[in-house]
Amino acid sequence: MMKQNIPGFYGVGSALKSVSDKIGVQKMKSFYEDSLFFRTLLGNSMMSLTKSNYQATTYLGKDEEFGEFWKKMYEEFELSLEQVLKVSGQKGLMESNPAIRDSVKLRERIVLPLIAIQQFALMNLRNLDDKNKMYESRYRKLIIRCMFGIINAARNSA
Repeated sequence: MMKQNIPGFYGVGSALKSVSDKIGVQKMKSFYEDSLFFRTLLGNSMMSLTKSNYQATTYLGKDEEFGEFWKKMYEEFELSLEQVLKVSGQKGLMESNPAIRDSVKLRERIVLPLIAIQQFALMNLRNLDDKNKMYESRYRKLIIRCMFGIINAARNSA
């Protein structure tokens, strides 16, 4: 399980940049101030960006099979981060919701060990050979059990 929350932010940075380039950042900022829908949309994207952890998956950037895909996701993450902060006028993600931001960050620190364990199991499962084939069911069970904990801790309620 990659800890990236991609559906919550992917494309937001590209879209914001494209529209800002056409109508100007100031109009985008005004739209953010005036539209509850737009503010909520960017707020949800900020929460997804806050929950993303590319540091935990940096090794995938060098992976022969998934490296280009990871880099593409990371570039959109960086662009989305830059653009939502620019349009919202905030200096940091979820700056206007510090209690929720702190709750998310606390839960993410709790989840990090589960992510590390899950990645260990995924990498071992991916590299199974005759010598460690007997551990396949254990790795699969470990991946699923970690997923339960990660999903429970990542709920959107604060």
